[in-house]
Amino acid sequence: MNDVNANDLQKGLSKNERINISRSQAYVNARLEKLQKSDSALVAGYGNNKAINPSRIEITKGYKYAVEQSLNKTANLTMSIIDNLLENKDKLKELKPIEQIEIALKLAKIHQIFTPTVTIKEETRKDGTVKRTQWATAGAKLPSDKDNTQE
Repeated sequence: MNDVNANDLQKGLSKNERINISRSQAYVNARLEKLQKSDSALVAGYGNNKAINPSRIEITKGYKYAVEQSLNKTANLTMSIIDNLLENKDKLKELKPIEQIEIALKLAKIHQIFTPTVTIKEETRKDGTVKRTQWATAGAKLPSDKDNTQE
């Protein structure tokens, strides 16, 4: 997305779109959880009309704002992790090889979480034309606190 200041974007929203920002964010979060578009719309509180035609959600400024906020959150988290590693790089050298491998595996998991899966569906219509649909979903679910418990 382009570099649009969030405050400037909110100024351009109508009153109704400001109200729908929370629904748009809920829709984006449901999509990141790999729900289908129609199910995501229903979970976010949209009506059946928008669930049937979710592209009506995705053309709004509120949706674009919600996507931008999600991307900013992901970028900030990634930069925080990288900064922490760079600050402690001398300590990393002192670790045993097995501990270094464990850190590398955790970094690989972070990469998997933040890398979307791109899917392309190709369909040949009766008239011989080919329709291609492409979409991306989150790479993996973010681990919850339950996933981080040690035995």
